[in-house]
Amino acid sequence: MIYKSAFRDIIYPAQNREPRATRYRIVLAKTSRLVRAIVHLVADEPAQPESTDLPTAIDVILNRIIDGELRGVRHDCIRVVVQTGAQLTDYPITYNALEN
Repeated sequence: MIYKSAFRDIIYPAQNREPRATRYRIVLAKTSRLVRAIVHLVADEPAQPESTDLPTAIDVILNRIIDGELRGVRHDCIRVVVQTGAQLTDYPITYNALEN
């Protein structure tokens, strides 16, 4: 089973609080054990997100997407993949229950 949503725009603050934008979609992919929700972020321009902003940008973007579209989904079933040109990079998700 593979499900791919359409790409959507999301605006987020950069480290200097300037607005940045990127596109994302959610892909559901079934493995032999479970279904994973993959958040596929596309960075069209190298400056969006800037490499120094990347961990912060991913954190902000992922929190918004989870809150809006993946609420209640186990965090170990969610992956984040960032596409820059032809390169795909998988970023680990760390969860801290004390942050909430």
